[in-house]
Formats: sequence, structure tokens, C-alpha cells
Amino acid sequence: MTLTFGTAPFTVPGTDLVIQLDVGVCMSAITAGGDNELILLGDTFLKNNYAYFNLDKSIIGLAQAKR
Repeated sequence: MTLTFGTAPFTVPGTDLVIQLDVGVCMSAITAGGDNELILLGDTFLKNNYAYFNLDKSIIGLAQAKR
């Protein structure tokens, strides 16, 4: 799956999008949160991409990790 922020694409492999709970029982690794159509990407996104947070300047940076 590829998510685009601005014009930059960020890829999450399909193998990381499914969590196997038991034999024949799976769930999505990306979850909706709350009533405002928020999508929680969490570790599923971050283990495939880099994130930089600068709280003093209110900046968040993202970069695609090399494979």
C-alpha cells in the first residue's frame, strides 16, 4: 500500500498490513480511531519509514526507508 502525504509517496508492504492472531484468524494492522475519520498508522507505518519530530519548531518530517 502506498500512502501519499503532499506529493511524497510512502510504501507499506502488504505483508505488514495483516496481523495473524490465530490459525485462520487475522486482523488489519492499520486501524481507524475515533469518530473523526482518523487513521492510526503506528508501528506498521513507522517500521517502513522514518519520522522526525521537532516540537520546538512544530515540524514533522517523513522519509521512505531503504529496502
